[in-house]
Amino acid sequence: MASDYNEEQLKKAIREVMQEEKAKAKESWYHKPVSIWGGFLVLGPFVLPLVWSHPKYSVFKKIVISIIMIVVTVILIIACAKIIDHFYSQAREILDLR
Repeated sequence: MASDYNEEQLKKAIREVMQEEKAKAKESWYHKPVSIWGGFLVLGPFVLPLVWSHPKYSVFKKIVISIIMIVVTVILIIACAKIIDHFYSQAREILDLR
């Protein structure tokens, strides 16, 4: 019975499959989008070095992600400052009434 593949074709197919598996395995867990966005939720802008070290992101994509992360961080800092100021003003009112 004749085989559809000769030995060279079989070796070539095996090499291609192994290279594909290596390429899939090369992406580290910290370069996956879920890890980057999850890290941003936990660590904030301290995740930016992971964005910039990502091998597959273009420079444009890195800049856009960085701008989004910085803007969200600034908005959250301003919101926290307003909340803290509100609590202090309420505490001053309570202490002045007594």
